[in-house]
Amino acid sequence: VSIPLECFWPEWRDTLMVVKTLNMLVRDMGPEFRNSPAGKGVKATMNVPLVVHGEFWGLIGFDKLNEEKLWTETEMDILQSAGMLIAASIRRREMVDNLVTAKEEALASTRAKSEFLSRMSHEIRTPLNAVIGMTTLAHKSQDPERIKYCLDKISGSSRQLLSIINDVLDMSK
Repeated sequence: VSIPLECFWPEWRDTLMVVKTLNMLVRDMGPEFRNSPAGKGVKATMNVPLVVHGEFWGLIGFDKLNEEKLWTETEMDILQSAGMLIAASIRRREMVDNLVTAKEEALASTRAKSEFLSRMSHEIRTPLNAVIGMTTLAHKSQDPERIKYCLDKISGSSRQLLSIINDVLDMSK
């Protein structure tokens, strides 16, 4: 049953942060708790706050239904240790989740970089091959028209290559 503690114990946060363990007989608690569904049939209660990253996260506790007897120091120490283990487990789970997220982001970034480099190498290689190929053809040709044709292609491919390189530089800014 989920009942806000404020309903029957307004100062519960301050108390638990100071005493660290609540070890009480239910008859000593207010009628709000005794008459609530959480208090029905309970004779004694022991609660420890779970604090994660310095913030209240919840409570761990035990109730005695058969007798009005407070828990011993050893029992309270055990419950406090359990509370610390639970809080540490919650922190660890958060850290693991953060690491998994960071790893996924890093892998996505690596894939994006690899894809970008693959595309850019293709985009750069195409006009560069044209420049090299047309230069070779122009050197081998004696025909002025053929040489002019090759130089026009070299000029166009060079401008295309320069444009690609400028785009990459602009993106890197």
